[in-house]
Amino acid sequence: MISVATSPFHLTMQRKFNTWYTVKDGNWDDPNTWLSNGLDKRSNTCPQPGDDVHVDHVVTLNISTIAINNIYISGTLLGSSTAVNITVNGNCQVSGSGLINLPTNFHNLILKGYVNIIPYANFNAGNYSTVTYAGISPQPIINIPYRNLATSGSPKYQVDNITTLGSFNMQSDYDIGNYSLTVGGNSVIGVVGSFTLSKSGTSGSILFIGNVDFEGGTDLSVGNPNMEFRGGLTIHTFKFTSGTGTVTFSTNNQTINSSAYLGGVWNSPIIVSGAIIVTVAGSFSTHSTINGTASASTLNNDGTLILYNPTLPMSTGLFEYMHDTNSTLGLFYDGNYTLPYTNYANLTIGGNGIKTQAGNTLINKSLNIGFNNDNLASNIYECNGYNLNVKGSFTNRGGFKANSYSTITFEGPASFLNGSNASLGVDLSLGNPDVEFRNGLLLYAYVTNTGTGTYKFAVNNQTIDFTINNSGTLNCNILISGPITVTYINGVTGGAFAIFGIIDGDSTTSTLINKGMLSYSNAQQPMQTGLLNASGFTNTFIYAKSGGQDITSGNYKNLILQGSGAKKLLGNVSVANTYTLTSPATLNSNGFALSNP
Repeated sequence: MISVATSPFHLTMQRKFNTWYTVKDGNWDDPNTWLSNGLDKRSNTCPQPGDDVHVDHVVTLNISTIAINNIYISGTLLGSSTAVNITVNGNCQVSGSGLINLPTNFHNLILKGYVNIIPYANFNAGNYSTVTYAGISPQPIINIPYRNLATSGSPKYQVDNITTLGSFNMQSDYDIGNYSLTVGGNSVIGVVGSFTLSKSGTSGSILFIGNVDFEGGTDLSVGNPNMEFRGGLTIHTFKFTSGTGTVTFSTNNQTINSSAYLGGVWNSPIIVSGAIIVTVAGSFSTHSTINGTASASTLNNDGTLILYNPTLPMSTGLFEYMHDTNSTLGLFYDGNYTLPYTNYANLTIGGNGIKTQAGNTLINKSLNIGFNNDNLASNIYECNGYNLNVKGSFTNRGGFKANSYSTITFEGPASFLNGSNASLGVDLSLGNPDVEFRNGLLLYAYVTNTGTGTYKFAVNNQTIDFTINNSGTLNCNILISGPITVTYINGVTGGAFAIFGIIDGDSTTSTLINKGMLSYSNAQQPMQTGLLNASGFTNTFIYAKSGGQDITSGNYKNLILQGSGAKKLLGNVSVANTYTLTSPATLNSNGFALSNP
């Protein structure tokens, strides 16, 4: 059986791609402007998608959307008051006295071909137009006087120096090659996670006059170009590698806004040129130098500035390293160095080597030793016999030491965490400083050696959270100062919190609450002044000294007497759960009773 087509017939089903020629000046959609070799002139009165076009007269772009194949211009393609998107799927070639003239409105010339020939003098971009390169295969960017330049699709590469008076919107891979790129307006480089700006050649430079937002990847480490910024930059990308060319900020006050994680490496020297202010916002890291050219050249740190180079910024000019009350200075260079200042907003230490205080030091917010992305370095902070006051949080992920006596005050929460290797942690055993806590202590470290100074808990109710201490000795005296409560928690899975110094208060209402496993190895009873609460929670209190000990009277949930010597009751003791006496320790009832139901 022969099948019969039943679909309705339409003339466009047999349409052929046509070639159109201008016969007179006129509007694009005026059929009198064109002569075509096609048979469908009555249906299609002007060029259609897939058609080739020859413009030998003045043709005015008066409709909003145009799509064609190849276009050859020896006359004039003229923009009008109508905003036009004209897509050339083939090549765009201008010859002789031909002209693309887009003097008004927001016209977008979309080029998808690879053999575009437009002489520089034969293109007028006007004040608003955009040329978009959108080919699906690698596509050259030709040198014409752009207002705005955009890319999409396949990789693009320069074949000449390129200058735009307006914006540059890069949504494809883009290689500057051996040429220069100058952008007069604002720029958006890629989208987050996609597209890379690169420079494969060593000749040529880059100038961004307007603000530039690096959203995609940028890797300039092959060509290492010099760059100049006059409108500031935003780094909002997963990778930015600068190369080693010099980066100059000039002409205007500007901001380096690193608003997302900065992968890659900034190796470029930075120059603040003239009497301008460059402000760091967000988190910006540099492995090179920063300097000015004049005494009024200023670098303000309003964010997080991480230095991997030991040369301090702005030997010429001004460095406001804590210009903002929340600013952070990160010192991540390797080697042993004396800290450059004694007053910081926030301070972060990284890199191998010892960073030593130069004098009594005030940290107005946080102090971080070690860093999440620097966890292989052996970074050490040394108090060096000077006082340290941290008003915000203190976090040690490296080494924290004191080689001689000083006083240390942690007004915010203090975290003694694991260092970057098993030999690091907190070791204050040389200087034996007195340490004051006002917002609690988290102890989770490979090593903690407290020294024999007094660890004073004052001002606020607080928590000692002990998770683990693989090595080291807690020889400090613990003083609960004033009518506050200190609660000890954890210590069961990580072993006991083993204190060899005295635990005491200085007020009758100074209170220690035990909610974990606490091992006490001092002859003096715990909380001789104040209150010991070891009864109301799941906890174990261990008297563990090798030698005699006095036992604080009262109620215990679980009680262990171990070590050696006599454990002497100072009053009646009641154990609600488990009571254990381990030889050779003995119990000296001292005329009182120890009951265990």
